[in-house]
Amino acid sequence: MKKNEDRTPHYRKDSLTLVGAVALGTGVMIGAGIFALTGQMAQSFLARTFGARLVFLITAIILDLIVLAGFIWIKMFSDPLVVGVAGAVMLAILIVEVLFLRHNPIVPKGHNHG
Repeated sequence: MKKNEDRTPHYRKDSLTLVGAVALGTGVMIGAGIFALTGQMAQSFLARTFGARLVFLITAIILDLIVLAGFIWIKMFSDPLVVGVAGAVMLAILIVEVLFLRHNPIVPKGHNHG
């Protein structure tokens, strides 16, 4: 190896570094944990007793929209293609979910109306 050889990594502008990848992965795991906790709380004793299910759902949706707005704001200037692809994928997932739920309605077990 040459004595004056530059061994520092050279990244393209706006590329994902190791630290960025770790931060992104950590954020995804924390977000997934928040959703899991929100789901568990919505099914818990307190939610059934006090009807708090809607509050947790609305809070999760609002927090999601805040994070999504931040992502869109940052990526819109650096990589608008990512925003377009993410929007298209989210729309496709929404359409598939709607179609799935139309063909497979949710019927509560042990719930009689007559």
